[in-house]
Amino acid sequence: RKQAGSTTCGIFVWFIIAGVGNSRNLGTNKTVLVEVYYESLCPYSIGFLNKSLKPIWANEEVQQRVSVQLHPFGNARLLESKDVSEGYHYWHPDARYPVVICQHDEEECLGNRIQACAIADLDSKQHVAFVVCMASTFASPERSSYECGERLSINMTAIKACVESDRGHNLFVEHGKRSLAPALNRSYVPFVLVDGQHSKRAESGDLLGSTCEVMTEPRPAACSRASLGTSGVCSILLALIILSFGASEDFAPL
Repeated sequence: RKQAGSTTCGIFVWFIIAGVGNSRNLGTNKTVLVEVYYESLCPYSIGFLNKSLKPIWANEEVQQRVSVQLHPFGNARLLESKDVSEGYHYWHPDARYPVVICQHDEEECLGNRIQACAIADLDSKQHVAFVVCMASTFASPERSSYECGERLSINMTAIKACVESDRGHNLFVEHGKRSLAPALNRSYVPFVLVDGQHSKRAESGDLLGSTCEVMTEPRPAACSRASLGTSGVCSILLALIILSFGASEDFAPL
């Protein structure tokens, strides 16, 4: 495998050298899409948010190169009206359908709904910080969301109104439909995609390395401390080649 990777890298670099005079778009910084499927009270999800996502989001340089999409649903289930008993209908005449059954009970459903509303109504910088803060508080969703909202100057009255509304339910359900999509082939959380590809490496604790590997040069300084695969090594070689040729009117430097 190592030999094949080296050969591929060599061919890639050869093509770059051969076409260096006609290249114009190699200097474009690439934003890496990171999609995280998780649930608010899952210990493994909380661990990922704290140990992997939090350090990346705290680094301003890395944050600017990463686009994060969070999907709070996890291993919950969606039950339509026809799928529940007459007894359920009797005791819950005002239930919203589909009913959501969360892995860690209604407390987790509340946490997921709170985060679904925050994701929808806050910008990415705010809502990622809010979700990470809740995961770092190790408290009930009621306490963690309220305290994090106060700390981050978030309008929790508006978030609460969303959570209690049909819209809040529908936002949660949409995360559920996406999380349960057969094409995703997901069976656990946290489940992480990096640039559209499932990344067990990111799930195992190396989110920084997996995102740095698919970034274009120049990479953030933090990437110098991350391990890079074959594509990362190729990008470094590419940067060295470009430097050796020097910048020109017809060639966009990285």
